[in-house]
Amino acid sequence: MLICFPNANSIKEIESQGFRFATDVRTFVRPLNPFAARPAVMRSESNPWEFVAPVSPDRSDRCSFFRNRDYLEWRYQKNPACRYDVITSDRGYCVLRSFSLFGVAVGIVMEVAADTGRTACELMRETERLAAGKGMRANFIMTSSPLVRGLRTGYAPVPRMVLPKRQALFVRTPGAIASSMQWDIQIGDWDGL
Repeated sequence: MLICFPNANSIKEIESQGFRFATDVRTFVRPLNPFAARPAVMRSESNPWEFVAPVSPDRSDRCSFFRNRDYLEWRYQKNPACRYDVITSDRGYCVLRSFSLFGVAVGIVMEVAADTGRTACELMRETERLAAGKGMRANFIMTSSPLVRGLRTGYAPVPRMVLPKRQALFVRTPGAIASSMQWDIQIGDWDGL
């Protein structure tokens, strides 16, 4: 797997190494309410759903990264380089990172894992309240999969011409598997920030 910013020169080399284009990684943004109240963020060690990656029934035919609890705790809670906010419920989790974009504080959803689309929306709304409560002006999502239905009206796709670079996923697999699969990646899978 290769997540990169391809251009006319690099695509030739990427393809010569056996990688094939799988999907674009799209960026979505939602402006936040600067007057929103901060939610209570639950990070209990006893919460059994924290860092358990549920698989939604409607996503069973997709390819995604598999994570275990140890990896996710190392990746987000014990990471000395970045501070992450972990928002959990009894049905999933969502990870938010603060980021400065041209001097403006924004939130970036690193990943969300939920048992249903509705739970994913609830967790995302909590990240929005948390981000706004911390003075962030917008929430960003970077993903290869379509947004769940409840988020489509609040998040707008950022046009590619506005982004500094186009992000794409290239994969190297046996045969024609790559072109027939639907890849589900989020920025937490590679964190180029």
